[in-house]
Amino acid sequence: MTQFSSITDRITQLTFLQKILLAIAGMVFLGALLSFVLLLPRWNESKELRADIDREKIKLVQIIQTRSQISRFKKELAEMDVLYKQLVVMLPEAKEIPHLLKNVANIGQQLGLEFLLVKPGLEDPKEYVAEIPLTLHLKGSYHQIGVFFDQIRRLPRIINIKQLELGTFDEKTTQIIARCQMVTFRILPPPPPSSTPIRKAGKKK
Repeated sequence: MTQFSSITDRITQLTFLQKILLAIAGMVFLGALLSFVLLLPRWNESKELRADIDREKIKLVQIIQTRSQISRFKKELAEMDVLYKQLVVMLPEAKEIPHLLKNVANIGQQLGLEFLLVKPGLEDPKEYVAEIPLTLHLKGSYHQIGVFFDQIRRLPRIINIKQLELGTFDEKTTQIIARCQMVTFRILPPPPPSSTPIRKAGKKK
């Protein structure tokens, strides 16, 4: 009570201007305190809202990146599909192999080559294609053999020449024996879908 009276006495001793300034200071203090009490919850809500907005921005960036990856994947898939179709055209089917080998023989005969050996090999299945080897022994001039391999290279189907060996040149006949292995390919059909029924887990009794 004594302290309160002392404070009251001090206030009464203040000049009119000092009293006005003290009242203003008190109002400012009360206004600041009131604002703090009222605005603190709003500030917390604003802070949480900003955090939510930041999280949504991160999600949006992730969605945009995912869509970009999907778009790029679709583009790559389309390019692979075009490449696959081009490859299918260059690889003969199984029923075309005899016709392809006949074309090879016709090219050699038209050039005047003599076929000393024509030996088809066993088909060698790989992951997606099967290699079909053919061993050839040819007899003819350098020019004939060179033109033969050049025309084989120009065929629409893929034919690789492997293990090419040239024999001794015969000066009397101007001919030489060439030995090689020709390899063509065919696309293997996709494996049939599994016919094993999928068992559904039953409820235990």
